[in-house]
Amino acid sequence: MTLRIAVGFVLVALATLVTAATPATATSELAPLRAALTRQVTVLTEANAGAVKGLDGWYFLRQELAAYRHEQFWKNAPATTKPHNDNDPLATLVDFQQQLAKANIALIVVPVPGKVTLYPDQLQPPLPALPAGVRMDAAYAQFYTQLAQA
Repeated sequence: MTLRIAVGFVLVALATLVTAATPATATSELAPLRAALTRQVTVLTEANAGAVKGLDGWYFLRQELAAYRHEQFWKNAPATTKPHNDNDPLATLVDFQQQLAKANIALIVVPVPGKVTLYPDQLQPPLPALPAGVRMDAAYAQFYTQLAQA
């Protein structure tokens, strides 16, 4: 059984998904970005705020910022890199796909990029710049690849 992924993004997001960074490079080169996101999330959590106001009236949700500070968040990820919820989204989606397949229904997953990946320049304080070719959402790209192969 194959899990099909249909990607429906605006052209900018599609270009972002196509140029994947290697996980080893992304891990070390994303460290300053992940540290900055962790600081932002900590400030928001301590203030009991659900979002931070960026430039020109943009708002970024705390949960979105928190999601991009993790490396691998599925399967056997080390406890230090997983979000607080221990449910494995890869296993959950594959199981759901298998249940649908029994009823001859195809599951189509449409990944939607986080606002912070498309408009990081609107966040204040600004996030550290990433080197060319390094993606903020490298873990998500890796996840979608594994999901498509499941």
